Amino acid sequence: MPRHRTIVYPRKWIEATADTKGYWQEESVERVDFTPEEERDWDAREAKHIAKMEARREREDRLTELHAKLADGTLSIPDEMMEMLRLERGI
Repeated sequence: MPRHRTIVYPRKWIEATADTKGYWQEESVERVDFTPEEERDWDAREAKHIAKMEARREREDRLTELHAKLADGTLSIPDEMMEMLRLERGI
């Protein structure tokens, strides 16, 4: 199923014409499919987001590992200590 965006048109007043009375048209919804270019852009954005999330997960896993080493006293100073501080500060 192709991706799409949904456009919602709010409730609006339709003016009277010679043969009909004025009335309220209820809210309506229109589904518009993405163009091929929009599909490619969306795929690129998704891939970028996935890569960013994987990098974040790896950074958090490494930081957890370094905190565990700090807790049991096996953290090497200054190498792993500096790495831990850089990861904590997002540098």
